[in-house]
Amino acid sequence: MMNDELAAVVSAHPHRFRGVALLASVDPDAMVAELHRAVKQLGFVGAYVPVGPTAKRMDHPDFEPLYRAIVELDTMLWLHPSRPPLPDYVDEMTSKYQLWQQIGWPYDTTAAMYRIVFSGVFERYPGIRIITHHHGGIVPYYAGGMIGSWAASEEEGVALSDKISRPYIDHFKKFYCDTACKDFVPKVLELALDFFGPERMLFGSDTPFGAGDGQSFTSGALRSIEAMQIAPDMRNTILFANAQRILKIA
Repeated sequence: MMNDELAAVVSAHPHRFRGVALLASVDPDAMVAELHRAVKQLGFVGAYVPVGPTAKRMDHPDFEPLYRAIVELDTMLWLHPSRPPLPDYVDEMTSKYQLWQQIGWPYDTTAAMYRIVFSGVFERYPGIRIITHHHGGIVPYYAGGMIGSWAASEEEGVALSDKISRPYIDHFKKFYCDTACKDFVPKVLELALDFFGPERMLFGSDTPFGAGDGQSFTSGALRSIEAMQIAPDMRNTILFANAQRILKIA
């Protein structure tokens, strides 16, 4: 029903919008069938699945048909965190101070990336295109810590995965990211750009997230991109050229 509603909006404004389908992951056959319908019948450019502790883990066997279908259809998969306000401590009933969202969501994106990488998704499907919301979780900022921890674990004889080649960090660079940042943070976007590379960052604003947030979130992303220490043509690449190329909408 939601995808049909989106298709109606896109149909009414075909020069302004493209559709991204929501996929329910309860039934893998239904999930793949809806992806096919959304791409082939509705003309959508990809699909979205939620990630987080109450969603299905991204290395669950049920997602294997989805990864295969994403590649076969030459379309794109979006990841967005979905954690509810679960408690941060065992003696509390709910999360406080918006930790569940402000810290939990970047963690959930990162955890999903770990599951995808270490289960060998990029090894099995080298051409798969997966985009991480909120500029790649915490990976661009903590990559050094990740590399160091992996090395320490393996020195102690703890192998992380026999399904992927080394260096592990290179697999994380195969994701795409967007610029949704909610505020003026050009240095944050520069770190993400340095990590993923200029061909893998697409404009994103997190709009509409809530009442009144659409304007401020879009403004924050645009002002951040404008203030990044990059060449003008690189701004155009981030703002529209990458999306035109990757989503094949030029």
